[in-house]
Amino acid sequence: MNKYINELKIGDMIDGIFLAKNVQVRQRNNGEPFISLELADRTGSLPANQWEGFNNLDLAQVKFLQVKGTVSSYQGKSQVTINSSKQVAENVVDLADYLPVTKRDIPEMLAFVKAKAGLVQDPYLNKLLAAMLADAELVERLQKAPAAKALHNAYLGGLLEHVSDLLQIADFITEAYEGINKDLLVTGIIFHDLGKVTELGAGPDLDYTDTGKLLGHNILSMELLEIYGQKVPGFPRSLMVLIKHMILSHHGRPEWGAGKQPMTLEAVVLHYIDNLDSKIRGFQQFVEKDNNLNANWTKKSFMFDNMELFKGALPEAG
Repeated sequence: MNKYINELKIGDMIDGIFLAKNVQVRQRNNGEPFISLELADRTGSLPANQWEGFNNLDLAQVKFLQVKGTVSSYQGKSQVTINSSKQVAENVVDLADYLPVTKRDIPEMLAFVKAKAGLVQDPYLNKLLAAMLADAELVERLQKAPAAKALHNAYLGGLLEHVSDLLQIADFITEAYEGINKDLLVTGIIFHDLGKVTELGAGPDLDYTDTGKLLGHNILSMELLEIYGQKVPGFPRSLMVLIKHMILSHHGRPEWGAGKQPMTLEAVVLHYIDNLDSKIRGFQQFVEKDNNLNANWTKKSFMFDNMELFKGALPEAG
């Protein structure tokens, strides 16, 4: 990268690799084709046009482009006129330059999750978690996966961040309230969204995969639970049912995506701490992305029932 999007000014010459989004072939007034697209990185995006010289591009597959061009102004807004472009393979770029990523240390969060899993005393649950964490391919995907496409923790490492947050909250909850099976709660926390490593892509668009759209992360999480449960000889069926219920019910209500409403104490706790963490992170993410810097209120938020969110400070009493 020579400059990030948020550093570009009108008149700048650019020569760098950008994520290509919303690529379309359109027609000029004279009938000649051109391509319209957005050039993006982790800091934002700019509209762009390339008027000629794009016949060498596989427009159906293009994800990254090496672009030479100029930042200009059109109707008062910045855009890029592309003089030349070249397709770039995904494996030669660092996705962290092009996609939002957690601000926290990923290896540190993974170590925290492994430590909490290692403290589980139930021998079956301990072996279940150990089998899952021994799967190097799955753990690699877990470190990259977002927790959502848009609403909360919607960035690389977001799923691991979400799980880490819930495990911290679980420490407080199980100390404050008696009768909660912490081993079961910790296991439910680690598995409840694990299917998102398959449901959501960690590639250039953080979009839903075909499998994710067809099955959803609840089903995919239960499939993973079955896979690692089979690696533990004699894993009790009753214990498997309790974890599956936590996975199925963690959204709380059918209209929120729950297959069942929570009916065990650990499932109730998981639902509410999951909802709490997602709402806090969703609020913070929405406020951070709000581009009206001079206003005390954001635009309406779908996550918060289409309400505007207060992001300013109340004036001091006079």
